Amino acid sequence: MSALSQFAGGAVRNIQTGYVTGGASGAGIPGDEDAYYWDVTIDSVTNIDKCVIQFDGSASNDSVSVGTYFSPGSQGLFPPVYIPTAIVLNTTTLRLMALDGEYIAGRWTLIEYK
Repeated sequence: MSALSQFAGGAVRNIQTGYVTGGASGAGIPGDEDAYYWDVTIDSVTNIDKCVIQFDGSASNDSVSVGTYFSPGSQGLFPPVYIPTAIVLNTTTLRLMALDGEYIAGRWTLIEYK
């Protein structure tokens, strides 16, 4: 049984959405999934184990290209972009993480099930 299948048919308790842009909140261990991260304050959730997160955006070391997948950077080049992953760190914090990229831009959606 997949972790997501336990929510199938379940009632939604809460949906939150927001947009994040800017520099990293902090830096973890270089080369790790959370080498750069962005903490987002959310309304309190009841159970972090019953939350699903979607993020549509990217991280980049070029603030011009961030939030896109193939946009030319300030030099007219195509700098690498990174697709962040997300977790609910605690009942009031959503963390977006990337292997690299000092800047982030994108929309997040958190769905909490009953």
